Amino acid sequence: MKAPQACSGFVLPVTVAILALIAVGIAMMAQRSDELRRLVLAIEADRIATRQVAEASADALFLSGALYRRGDSMGSIKLDGRPYLSSSGAVVRYTDAGALLGLRRAPRQDIYQLLVALGLADHGQIERLTDALLDYTDKDDLERLNGAELPDYLPAKLPPPRNGRVLTPAELQRLVGWRDLPQDFLERFAANVHTGPVRSVNRYTVVGPVLSAMTGLDRTVADELVKARVPGTFLNIDALPTLAETSFLAMGRYITVPSSEVLVTICPLRVDWCQHLSVSSTGESAFTPWHVNYSYRQPRRQPLPDPKQLQALPDQLPDTPPPPLWSPFSNDLSSPPSPP
Repeated sequence: MKAPQACSGFVLPVTVAILALIAVGIAMMAQRSDELRRLVLAIEADRIATRQVAEASADALFLSGALYRRGDSMGSIKLDGRPYLSSSGAVVRYTDAGALLGLRRAPRQDIYQLLVALGLADHGQIERLTDALLDYTDKDDLERLNGAELPDYLPAKLPPPRNGRVLTPAELQRLVGWRDLPQDFLERFAANVHTGPVRSVNRYTVVGPVLSAMTGLDRTVADELVKARVPGTFLNIDALPTLAETSFLAMGRYITVPSSEVLVTICPLRVDWCQHLSVSSTGESAFTPWHVNYSYRQPRRQPLPDPKQLQALPDQLPDTPPPPLWSPFSNDLSSPPSPP
């Protein structure tokens, strides 16, 4: 009778061990199954997001070539970065490049003042950042006093300076000194600049930091002036100072029509990234009425607004045509100017 007792005492631990191994195996399979399910859902969300971006991009190309531009609008679309809900279900924002500072032709003082307006207080650092950007874009290898040329890029294991215009705002992360800035500051700077050829700014859409940079106004004062601008009206610049270094026919730096370049941000709802698109209207071209300057994807830092609260993208021509445009410096004339 003792032998069976010994055998039963041996079987029990083995059974418990086998059950434990089975439980561990099931738990591992469940974990892998959950991971696979999350991966499948992520792939599906990315597929839907890619389709939404493609459809919203196609809309942007068509609208930029088909709708007229006046004041702060392209057709009925406001070019102030407000969110709309596209027909594909993505949140889209249209921004007039004329609201921002053009890096391609920006004078040194404007870049310097924009860095100040966005919150940098170390003037030595601002000098280095400004000179590094100008050295990156000029065509020579001569280094400015606080700048950076090829010998400074090699130890940092960075691509050499382009010695040409910056192609996208995201390219600033390749510059010596700039790549060490906090990511949120780089993104704020990129949100206030464009890389197109336009040097003037639109009085209907110019944003506070850019107005501060161009006039030397305190950032708070510039923000208040922009905030006080009545929607659909242009900013009164008659009493605004203009820095002598940045002024050539000072009033000529301000226009009252949108730029030929529109910046489009497309944010699908189910992913944590947004697509940034720059489209130029080239209606005089024999090949296409638009041109995509760049398109890149960046992480989305802020939550999206509730889609149910958003206005649908007004992608139709308004019922009433716009008034005639007699001058890019003023479009409020009810009739053509009288001949002298």
